[in-house]
Amino acid sequence: MSTPSKHRDLLLIGGYFVAILLFAAVVTPPVFFAAQKIIAASPGGWIDQFLGHRAFPAYFNRVGLVAALVGLWPLFRMMKMRKSEVLGINASRHWLHLFVTGFVFAAGLLLIMGTAFIQVDAYRMKAEPRWLDLLSPITSALAVGMIEEFLFRGAILGILCRSLGMKAGLFWTTLFFAVVHFLKPPDDEAIANANVTWTTGFWVIPQLFRGFGQFEFFVEEFLTLSAVGFVLGWVRLRTGSLWGSIGLHAGWVFGLKYFGGLKNNTKALKQGDWIPWIGENLKIGLAPFAVVLLTGVIMVWWHRRLSGDFKKDIASRRS
Repeated sequence: MSTPSKHRDLLLIGGYFVAILLFAAVVTPPVFFAAQKIIAASPGGWIDQFLGHRAFPAYFNRVGLVAALVGLWPLFRMMKMRKSEVLGINASRHWLHLFVTGFVFAAGLLLIMGTAFIQVDAYRMKAEPRWLDLLSPITSALAVGMIEEFLFRGAILGILCRSLGMKAGLFWTTLFFAVVHFLKPPDDEAIANANVTWTTGFWVIPQLFRGFGQFEFFVEEFLTLSAVGFVLGWVRLRTGSLWGSIGLHAGWVFGLKYFGGLKNNTKALKQGDWIPWIGENLKIGLAPFAVVLLTGVIMVWWHRRLSGDFKKDIASRRS
């Protein structure tokens, strides 16, 4: 593929993310104002229960997510993407095994690491840990795993591998993933609902990038996010299916949310005594960075170990 065409694909994906931010900046204020009017007119209603406690930054996030999903269709049309390029050439083969294996490896190693952090007094168990609070973590894990893998390791990785080759495609997809996830929306308390105006969405955009100016925080979390993006892309390419990366991603989200309901941070951790190895959650620090890479190595090794059996199974079905 020619160099201009390669640059076109990169610019198109970059433009896709810029368009999402601009769309959210323009559309979020009217959505916010409409929701506030409905809440005021029907206090205690379902919209009040769902959105009444949400501040403007949360609305911005939701509008941006909807824009990202809706924008995939025209993106696919412009890029003339085939189903196999998004889901993988082996999308329907042993999908459940790949998903479950990825989920168990990711969640299991993450929770083992969290338990080790408790043993060294970086974290401590809550007085009343929510051991059986599984529904919310599982729901979030499945939703995030499916949506984000379809977007990043399906659409974006498929586009860039086709135009740039596998190595460059994996690199740029990893970079896009890490940068997008490093964007930090302002806290809900950063702006009162009464102070929201029609231009507040454009105030949010530069706030998203404030983490890049905090070098220590950048190193601690950006490295782990890069490792996560690399492992998910690597597994997607090595297995030829999106299901392994969906399982890994869902497992990490589940582990983060479930463990978050079990622990409190110790005073030493809050004071930064464990930096750069351990952060305030299981995705910050060099220890999580290493565990994420280890998880990827184990997942690929496990798939290679069983790939011979997979091929025999497929051959027997065709015979």
